[in-house]
Amino acid sequence: MENTGSHDPGGKLILLGEDDKTMMEALDTALHKEGFRLAKAADGDEAIDKARTLRPDLILLDLMLPRRSGFEVLREFRDEAAEIPVVILTGCYSDPTTVGMLRQEPNVKDFLLKPVELRTLADRLHALLGTRRPA
Repeated sequence: MENTGSHDPGGKLILLGEDDKTMMEALDTALHKEGFRLAKAADGDEAIDKARTLRPDLILLDLMLPRRSGFEVLREFRDEAAEIPVVILTGCYSDPTTVGMLRQEPNVKDFLLKPVELRTLADRLHALLGTRRPA
């Protein structure tokens, strides 16, 4: 969604599509510390349902999800939610051709490999959403 000029991350909802419980908890803790609101989806179907219902400001998406992969989630939203920025966060090695194809998707704004430095991730999310770290 468009940045309304507020630098407060509390006004921004991030949908996290992640099936690894440990990673989900780590990201949940880190993103809440950064001031973001968070909705979680443990599989691709849930990610699609929540994205449609909640209309998050950003989707943080793992590629290797049960039911529907991150690739399928991206394809689903190619037209209907192209305005929602997506940051791919995956532990799955992707060859340069695949990464290049993903980066060409209109809503994919970044591609990060796990393990990711949480501060680096937070910096990128703040930059994309036009927010600032809490004091």
